[in-house]
Amino acid sequence: MRRLFILTLGLSLAGCSCDPNKTKTGGGELSVDEKQINFGEACPAPSDPKVRVEPAVQIVHVHNAGNALLYINKFEISAADAALFTFDKTKVPESIEAGGVAEIPVTFRPSGVGSFTGTLTIVGDQDGVEPTVVALLGEGKDMPDLPGLALSCPGGPGSPFPGSDLCKSKNPSAFFPDTAVNSTSEVVLILNNTGCPVLDASGIRLALDSGVAPGTFALAPGTDTTLHSGAKPATLKVLFTPKATQDALSATLTLETNDPNWSTVSITLRGNGVTPVLNIAPTYCSLSLKGTPCTGDFSLSNSGGQELTIQSVSVKGANPMFKLDKVPAAGTKIAGGAELASAIHVTYQPGTQPGSDLLEVVSSGGAATAILAGGSPPVLSANPSSNIDFGANLSSNTPVYKTLQLSNVDTYAQQLPLTVKSLELDTRPPSAYQQFSLPQGDANCPSQITAGQQIAPGSSATACIKFTPPPSGGTFVANLLVHTDDPTFPDPDGFLITLGASTSCNPAPIAVVGMATGGSCPCSGAGEVCVSNACQVTGSAQLPKSTTLVQVSGQGSYDLTGASCTNPDPAGVVAWEWNLVKKPAGSQAAINPSGKGTAKSTTLYPDQPGSYEVELFVYDASGLKGGPSSFTVSVLP
Repeated sequence: MRRLFILTLGLSLAGCSCDPNKTKTGGGELSVDEKQINFGEACPAPSDPKVRVEPAVQIVHVHNAGNALLYINKFEISAADAALFTFDKTKVPESIEAGGVAEIPVTFRPSGVGSFTGTLTIVGDQDGVEPTVVALLGEGKDMPDLPGLALSCPGGPGSPFPGSDLCKSKNPSAFFPDTAVNSTSEVVLILNNTGCPVLDASGIRLALDSGVAPGTFALAPGTDTTLHSGAKPATLKVLFTPKATQDALSATLTLETNDPNWSTVSITLRGNGVTPVLNIAPTYCSLSLKGTPCTGDFSLSNSGGQELTIQSVSVKGANPMFKLDKVPAAGTKIAGGAELASAIHVTYQPGTQPGSDLLEVVSSGGAATAILAGGSPPVLSANPSSNIDFGANLSSNTPVYKTLQLSNVDTYAQQLPLTVKSLELDTRPPSAYQQFSLPQGDANCPSQITAGQQIAPGSSATACIKFTPPPSGGTFVANLLVHTDDPTFPDPDGFLITLGASTSCNPAPIAVVGMATGGSCPCSGAGEVCVSNACQVTGSAQLPKSTTLVQVSGQGSYDLTGASCTNPDPAGVVAWEWNLVKKPAGSQAAINPSGKGTAKSTTLYPDQPGSYEVELFVYDASGLKGGPSSFTVSVLP
């Protein structure tokens, strides 16, 4: 599973690539494509300084969207992360022409295993414009810190141990199948790097043993044996072309590597040259990929001088994807030098997993084999492919909707439909999944993928994701897990999409209700507060039986504003909602005004002794409702 990264902003900045005491102005408009950069995985520094590792490099695209020259006054990595994320100061231009773009490489070199974050701050020459901040994310690989060679060469028909891999030892051997004179067979050596630093397996030498004719063993050209961790294995193809009928032909293939535990690798190559007999064509047939030249027809020929007899034809392997529709009968004879064209026809049955079987023909002149490749699984593709950004500094009152398109990429000749098992939000910490949802029946989400839905090859379906901002601001990141039957992305995690958003704070206003006491501020009475230089009592008050009206005020109510939403602002309240929620039994008392309006105060008209409770809700300009706050008036008997 990919790790979830939480954005970290507001770090101290250091490492400026420009003169910090000089600010240049030109009137351009700064724009940066990337809000965050995920470098993915990279190798930590190895324990051996002689070993080379490849850093992760990403490009920051800085645009001048204005009509005048733009000066870059700051391009900085946060001081605490300057050793992890670096850039070449000479690559940062002093200025960018109008409409131009600067592509600046940033390099990630993790200091160890685990997740790392940093901050890149970019400032142009516009007055009053906040700096552009780019979040930097990276992962240190958890792999050995020295290169390690893992060699594999699966045994072929010529091996004394068919099906065994005789290269997985410190004395490796590779056996070629018995090969007709002047024909060529091959063995593919597979080189993997088990460590994190770069593995170099160069210095390849091939030495023929005594009595072996030149050209009998040879290396196919163009092999790259520099292996990066996590990359595809390197393949080293060795060719065997016997020049005469001869057994036990051999050679030694030597590799020099920077694996400290296996610096010199010697591989013994062995093969037999045999009299030409049964041949099959083609020897490899892929019946799954589009545009394959293989039709499923195979021809048999006899390259020897004597007649041979077909004994059996069969398909061997664990993939039930191939059916023999046409085969020569046992006892069929092929004269020396003759061919039996289209003697075999194989039909392909679509399979859910890529794989291969072996078509084998056995005769009195030996055996001939051909590889049958198949498998037509669905091919999942997502757009966006990895991250869905809902936006930055979003309003806390308006939900945001984004779509995710899932496609079944048309890849195979008889490709199977893609079945979507489920879409779910990862609820494991530290995911902020509570702010994201996959709504059904929402007017803003007219299309939603459902469990069990199938997508035909070459077709797509659309999912809808909703982000509901909370009242308080913050940064929110979650994972969306897409479960399908594409074998490339198996469960439990399936295919992962990162969801991200940040919001500004906008809490509900605070309702404060009270009754004027007639005193001036500062207030000295119990429960009194100062409102507009006048004192009010909050919570409750006792009044004499002669009371005929009570002025209840909500002027002390306020909204919370400012960058951190901590500044009380009475002007932020735009509406007051008054309700009389309690009065004595049999009372006909009322308040005026009542309900929602612009009146900051209301008047209670008590008509008998007892307890009266006035409730207040307040609203800010964005429509958020705060409260309730209540005031109790007790009229004495």
